[in-house]
Amino acid sequence: MSSKSFKATRFSPSSAKHVEDHLAVEAVLQLKLNGISYTTTVRTPGADEALARGLLFTEGVLVDTTVIPEYHHVPDHDAGHTGCLEITVPEKSLAKDVTGRRSAMVNASCGLCGIREPEELHMTGAPITTHPKQRLHIDAIQELTQCLAIHQPLFQATGGVHGALAFGSDGTVLSAHEDIGRHNAVDKVIGDLIQQGRLQDGIGIVVSGRASYEIVFKAYQAQWPYILSVSAPSSLAVEMGEHFGMCIVGFCRENRATVYSRPELVKFE
Repeated sequence: MSSKSFKATRFSPSSAKHVEDHLAVEAVLQLKLNGISYTTTVRTPGADEALARGLLFTEGVLVDTTVIPEYHHVPDHDAGHTGCLEITVPEKSLAKDVTGRRSAMVNASCGLCGIREPEELHMTGAPITTHPKQRLHIDAIQELTQCLAIHQPLFQATGGVHGALAFGSDGTVLSAHEDIGRHNAVDKVIGDLIQQGRLQDGIGIVVSGRASYEIVFKAYQAQWPYILSVSAPSSLAVEMGEHFGMCIVGFCRENRATVYSRPELVKFE
């Protein structure tokens, strides 16, 4: 259940009308890893396993994409969906000790709430050096942005969720997901491709909202050099894009786009 119906009163300059409106569901999901509470996040229910797999990958906890976790869904009977997802993996496969990490609740607008130390902001890393042989054409950027809109049925119904879409070197859509949180949508896409064994087929991601630095780092973890956003990037996102050798493109809408970093990776003719 990704949306719920609510009675409301819609006002206009000349009238007040009783309506039934559909709103995106915002629900709590606790993630436990090998019996330890890793984090509690707020998300739109659906693709919870992909969300968890993507989150653990982008946070550097379970970076081995060949590891297939076991999942146990603990239902929230009152809400009608999963309330806790218990994840089991071999301890030797974990790249980080998760004891005492990410204990705070992560809300829908912040994928990094609950971190404890500044170094957990992932400000270092080697630049991406394996770029696609063929540069992304500016026309393809517009087409991919339009594809994202097509893959956002929940947004069309509610107007209250974000979307993320991963694409390959030929412009093929590899995965698309929606969520009330931008970072959750990105994690769902990355987790989905890990589950499919196709993470390496991607070269970039399109996001419906602004391109924050955390989204840049998630794409960096996947080694995708392109980030396309229908809105603006943040200053830190652009600075990280420059550092990591990534092409950050903002305002991809209405047949226009602004390239903020690595413009040589975009073909204009």
